[in-house]
Amino acid sequence: MKRTVILGQIAPIPVGHAVEVTPIKDETAYVRDLDTGIEYLPYNVVSKSSDCSYFIPRLYVEQFDTSALDRSSTFKGKVSACRVGTLSMVGFDAGFVTRLVVEVE
Repeated sequence: MKRTVILGQIAPIPVGHAVEVTPIKDETAYVRDLDTGIEYLPYNVVSKSSDCSYFIPRLYVEQFDTSALDRSSTFKGKVSACRVGTLSMVGFDAGFVTRLVVEVE
């Protein structure tokens, strides 16, 4: 079964890589590339504030404890497609989005 994951960040995970995906509030997800060990943390999870900050303080990223995530809907699989794009609003870049297609184990 294939599942599509939309991330509001740059997450260029190569096709064929094994991933672990934990869906999180606000239609985003925590993704761990099991082949490289790289973790992709969405801003609204690591940020202590609820506003749409343009940066994540380094301290929050370094100290974020992923064991606190609700893993009840976590799934693993292999990336079968990945597309990274830039969002824009009225002529300026507003952020990034990644679309992952994962073939679930």
